[in-house]
Amino acid sequence: MAYDVTITRAPLAAVFDIRATRTVMASAGSSVGAPRPPDTPNTATCRDDVTLMWVAERRFLLHAPLEREAEMARIFAEKAVALNAARRDSGRARERGDGINVTSAVVVSDAWTRFDVAGPDASEIIAQATPLDIRVPEFPEGAATFTDVFSLTGLLYNASGLDGFALWVDRSYGDYVEAWLNTAAGN
Repeated sequence: MAYDVTITRAPLAAVFDIRATRTVMASAGSSVGAPRPPDTPNTATCRDDVTLMWVAERRFLLHAPLEREAEMARIFAEKAVALNAARRDSGRARERGDGINVTSAVVVSDAWTRFDVAGPDASEIIAQATPLDIRVPEFPEGAATFTDVFSLTGLLYNASGLDGFALWVDRSYGDYVEAWLNTAAGN
């Protein structure tokens, strides 16, 4: 059975894995034009062409156009150095016992491949890809979380404005996941 769905492998984009508190993320993110952090874990916020996903305690993934990667990386690096120095100098890191380098923004753009699964039957395809309950209200628009995707780890985002889902997987498994998505779609 063929489904009414479009599966697109997105072009390379800037992706940052950011380890910070929500407050620090708000400050650092505003410096690069990122949206404010989501209010709820496992959700995302968007502003223009930048998406910020809160995927774990003190962990965010930021997705932006590739041409902004170098500038964002420079700004995030400056912010992380300043924040970590301030924490070290104040003694707060030692008091909490969580080390000094607790704020970081790592460029992971080359590690991920993104697929957009859009159309009236997008949820039918994603339901075959993951054991996650993607029905509303369990996984509403704006939800983002790591999950199993065809027995691999992937990041699933119920993308507002896409009429479907964005799915990130390890780039080395891109062909594998693309083949499974197309098989699930009946292509």
